[in-house]
Amino acid sequence: MPEKTSFTSADGTVITAEVVGDGPGLVILPGTLQSARSMRRLAEHLSDSHTVFVVDRRGRGDSGPQGDDYSFAREAEDVIALLKREGAAALFGHSSGGLVALETALRHPVRKLAVYEPPVSVDDPTGDPWYPDFERALAAGRNALALSIMLKGLEGLGSVSRLPLPFVRFMVSALTWTEEGREMVALVPTFPAEYREVERLAYSPVRYRGIDADTLVLTGSKGAQEYRAGAEFLASVIPRSRFRELRGLGHDGPDQQAPEEVAEVLRKFIAGAPDAETRG
Repeated sequence: MPEKTSFTSADGTVITAEVVGDGPGLVILPGTLQSARSMRRLAEHLSDSHTVFVVDRRGRGDSGPQGDDYSFAREAEDVIALLKREGAAALFGHSSGGLVALETALRHPVRKLAVYEPPVSVDDPTGDPWYPDFERALAAGRNALALSIMLKGLEGLGSVSRLPLPFVRFMVSALTWTEEGREMVALVPTFPAEYREVERLAYSPVRYRGIDADTLVLTGSKGAQEYRAGAEFLASVIPRSRFRELRGLGHDGPDQQAPEEVAEVLRKFIAGAPDAETRG
């Protein structure tokens, strides 16, 4: 089991992180409905070359609550507190954790920044018709139903998401047979505040042109086209950035499909190894 550490953010909130490995510090930020546990395999694959800190973001694990004034800027303060304390200069964020990583890099010097399919978009904002149903289910305390509605609306289960809701609910019930699935259901109440932040930031990726870090923007070839388009545009906006598509991977590449492959890409990027498959 990884060790745990805790630290205090700028607003006094206590944040925890799992720690594994030895070497230069690397901070990892999980995505929506993920805790530090979700990234353990990725962290283990990086532990031979880095001291890896996987943050339990606000509302997750033993970290403090999101709070009434929650924002990704507040989460960036959490990350900055850890970066400063440990002297770490490398940061990786998955999905919404990627947006937090981008917000962090706007506010604090980071030597190496990598993000995997952060939810940025080149399209115009559109409402999500499923969201009111999600809110009603959550208000009624029906977290599993709310998760089913969300996964269907966001196509979070791939082709299964296109099936009628009862089939999606069955798949979610199967997920709860696992500890990770039960944790996802338990974390559903953290989603609305995070969703509002994603909606606020996703459609203005040009805000990240002020990032000075050496940046790698990753996507999977089997991910949603919106993720790829957003990732390519993001890489074109950030001055010192490269784009790379990982063949055969979807949105869950770093945590479920191929953490060992993603770890190797991150290790080479942080070490400064040349990579013919990246481009700016």
